[in-house]
Amino acid sequence: MPLPPGRHLVFFDGVCGLCGRLVQWVLRHDKKGHFLFAPLQGKLAEKELSPRGIAPEKLESMYLVVGYGTEQARVLEKGRAILFVGREIGGIGSIAAIFWILPTPVLNFFYDLISRRRYRLFGKFDSCMVPSPEQRSRFLMDTE
Repeated sequence: MPLPPGRHLVFFDGVCGLCGRLVQWVLRHDKKGHFLFAPLQGKLAEKELSPRGIAPEKLESMYLVVGYGTEQARVLEKGRAILFVGREIGGIGSIAAIFWILPTPVLNFFYDLISRRRYRLFGKFDSCMVPSPEQRSRFLMDTE
């Protein structure tokens, strides 16, 4: 299914409490519907990320495919992905833009610091979140 330009696909750990909260925050604040979502545990993550040398089953990062479905699509991960989401949404999320000047290794250091403790701090679900009927169009189903 071709997507309109300007759509971005967030791959997230579907059983992580922190990741689920981030997805819910984006759903509430992304009034223009720029962001789509798919769990790292799904077939779509394997199809989209593996050819780029990314092993989604490791669940170590959030990945963002900027311009998903276009020839210019590129992948951001960890800190850069989070900052891009905040910057795109605007409002309070645009505060994240001030951290864009930090080097990627510094951003990823802080990302990894939280990521290693995310299940302990924010919980872990037994299964991926189920979107509400209103949200379902924002979640891409797995494709064979």
